[in-house]
Amino acid sequence: MSNEYNPFIFENPELWTNYDQSGEIKKKLPLIFNHIPADVASIIDVGCGNGEITNQFPEKYLVIGVDNSKEALKYIKKGKIHCSADNIPVEDLSYDMAFSSELLEHLPEKIVIKTISEFRRIAKKYIFISVPYKEQLEYYQIKCSSCIKKFHAYGHLNSFTAQSLHKLIGNDFRIVWTANEGKIVKEYNPLLLKLRHGLAKVYFAPSEYTVCPYCQNKSFPKHKGNIFSKLINGLNMIIPKKRKKYWLFVLFERI
Repeated sequence: MSNEYNPFIFENPELWTNYDQSGEIKKKLPLIFNHIPADVASIIDVGCGNGEITNQFPEKYLVIGVDNSKEALKYIKKGKIHCSADNIPVEDLSYDMAFSSELLEHLPEKIVIKTISEFRRIAKKYIFISVPYKEQLEYYQIKCSSCIKKFHAYGHLNSFTAQSLHKLIGNDFRIVWTANEGKIVKEYNPLLLKLRHGLAKVYFAPSEYTVCPYCQNKSFPKHKGNIFSKLINGLNMIIPKKRKKYWLFVLFERI
């Protein structure tokens, strides 16, 4: 599966016109806003996208959004900076809190490390991160109909727990709050998933925004199963499996 950042997804203007179609991001807002510490006055939102969260921060906060997509930044109604998350042109310790939602899962390992370093450099007091929780990356594999290479449907490259995030951030920050919330997802049986890919030759369904990170192909045939994939899916439905809530929230405080 691709281990490279897929920028072609995020420069599609159509993606950002109704980004939160499922309403999942809106459901996150109360949880985020209710756990911002009382002594926070300024927030830098790194990987802000089209501002589904950024634009909704209460007016009492000084907020600036950071993103590498010019298309996404067109929707930001607060301050904004167009740059990569691993090289943000602001002063050290210049914001009370560095915030990030739905960013780190998209970045290659080296860029994740540099981005976390930027969070640490910029955040005067807190780092607040939201990412998918222990995502089963293999389930979302798509096989390109043009170059035959495999990649994640949404460009995700990493799976996280609170502990793995803490290890990245370091021991000079401590976890003050963490939660798993959001829709319930079930893990596909790993052995059956291998059979679904290998025997049935069926992968995750492409969407209208799917772009191959290798050849930039945007044309994918209609997704359909076969007798093998239907049998495998049926077996997966009756086998006990792990259930979890989709989102992971972790608030870190500088020690």
